[in-house]
Amino acid sequence: MPRIVITEPDGQGQPYRFEIDRKRVSIGRGSDNDILLEHPSTSSEHCTMERVKGGFILRDQDSTNGIQQNKSLMQVIDLKDGMELSMGDVTLDFQLSDEEIKTLSKEDFVPHQMKKKSASQPKAEVEKKGNLALKENTASSDANKQSGESDKPSSPAATPPTPPSYNQPVIRSGESSAKPLLIFILIIAAIFTGMTVSHKFRTGDSLPSKLIDLLKRKPVSEKTDQPIDSSAPLQAEE
Repeated sequence: MPRIVITEPDGQGQPYRFEIDRKRVSIGRGSDNDILLEHPSTSSEHCTMERVKGGFILRDQDSTNGIQQNKSLMQVIDLKDGMELSMGDVTLDFQLSDEEIKTLSKEDFVPHQMKKKSASQPKAEVEKKGNLALKENTASSDANKQSGESDKPSSPAATPPTPPSYNQPVIRSGESSAKPLLIFILIIAAIFTGMTVSHKFRTGDSLPSKLIDLLKRKPVSEKTDQPIDSSAPLQAEE
């Protein structure tokens, strides 16, 4: 009778035996399973051991943590004598007797081994196929378009309409009115500079300083009759 030993973490191995002709053995935490597990790393219906032609296989039933062989997640594992597998954190040992190995060797065994596909793999394959189909459709439509255009007679290119001409108002800047004023100021400055140099040459005085002194000088006020101080001594006329 084939024998499996299931060992949960911090527990002792529990052996199970079954007839070699039994077709299916369910393993999981659910009460409907043939072999009940207790560890939370396993699912309610974790996997099934199935009798196939020439041997046994272990099939994952979309469990949370899956079944592993040599730390690789698998969808189906071909069971061989002395093989140790993992169901979440639970270990499964598969054993066959010499007589059972001899009996199974008489049957033609077809391998069922299959790795578990990641969730992103089918999506990536679909996107890849969609991109290829899109490229093919685009290429075919471009080819049809080019062939259709080649069959049609070429028409002369349409001449774009000439836009109407408008007399745009000319905006004059204020620089033209400022130029005469600037020239006038420069002329006055040149005349004043020439007068200053000429006055300095003739008199030796600075014309700007002299003009400033004239502006600062106050006008002389008219004399008023001042009262005579009787206490002041009189000065004799000479």
